[in-house]
Amino acid sequence: MPTLSLCMIVKNEEEYIRAALESVKDVVDEIIVIDTGSSDNSREICALYTDKVYEAEWRKDFSAARNMSLEKASGDWILWMDADERLVIKEKEAFKELLEGDREIYWVKLLHLIDSEGEEKEYYISYHNRLFKKKEEFYFKGSIHERLVTESGIMPEPGDTGNCMEILHYGYNTAHMREKALRNLRICLKEREKDKDNPWLDYYIACELYRLGNIKDALELVNHGILGFLSQGKLPPALLYKLKYDILLTNGNLESVCEGLSKAVNLYPDYVELHFYRGSALLKLNRYEEAKKEFSYCVLLGEDNGNYLIRSGSGSFLAYFYMGEACLKAGEKENACEAYEQALLNNPGLEEAKNRLEVLRT
Repeated sequence: MPTLSLCMIVKNEEEYIRAALESVKDVVDEIIVIDTGSSDNSREICALYTDKVYEAEWRKDFSAARNMSLEKASGDWILWMDADERLVIKEKEAFKELLEGDREIYWVKLLHLIDSEGEEKEYYISYHNRLFKKKEEFYFKGSIHERLVTESGIMPEPGDTGNCMEILHYGYNTAHMREKALRNLRICLKEREKDKDNPWLDYYIACELYRLGNIKDALELVNHGILGFLSQGKLPPALLYKLKYDILLTNGNLESVCEGLSKAVNLYPDYVELHFYRGSALLKLNRYEEAKKEFSYCVLLGEDNGNYLIRSGSGSFLAYFYMGEACLKAGEKENACEAYEQALLNNPGLEEAKNRLEVLRT
């Protein structure tokens, strides 16, 4: 049976680290922790699970720390996680088969939970190459938003982990959002001094500014990033359009937003989030028939698309709920009830749908 090493970097994560290590202790063969200067009990907690806790000076470079963890690992395979994540193995035998297969790298489903202490869990879905064979040619690049690369620049075709595993990410709760946004912003700005023409940095900085409430500068930078990709002859990644219209839905002219989203969905016709945004804008503009069509298409697309960052509900219960809202405002009460019922089938805890049905049935 191939061996598996967990590689993790840590700094002041005593709130989360125990749960992370508990989630992997019976799955991996060794745990590698690189501590980059904790002043809390993180190192002591990690020492309860592994004797391979190493100290490293924090150089404001996530890749440097991750690459150190790879050097220390001895397993055949690497699973890399952050301290605020938890591993969930749903099918043990299928997971073992992954490690015995011919693939060198696998995409893993991540659920990024938002304000997850509440009863109803909201999250975004994304896929990342978190599981790969330990080979010298694999290493991390980028001081922030680091990515796995190879010396040749050619990445192997990733495999699909199916439904056998996922990682829960708890780092998006509002209690720590501002602190992390400020940290990330400082690193991105320093990186930009060395790489001024990188449109990805425009996007990353825009994300942090948006989290910090600086709407104007965030929008300006994401637009600059879009132009940057176009000037390089590249299609701007879908993430930039998602951020742009996330901002404009609450801060822009809705007619212009609809027009812009029509162009964006032509570029990324299978990105459910952009269709959901357009449906939301149409609903606000009282264009109910068009809104219903967009939300219906969202349901058709669903949320299982590893190419994109997708909010849970955009292709299921939220799409049905807002389809119900469009029907209700159009005077179609029976259709509205059907849509709300579908929303509840997909998410039985959706209180707004319950309340709408209660009123409509009295």
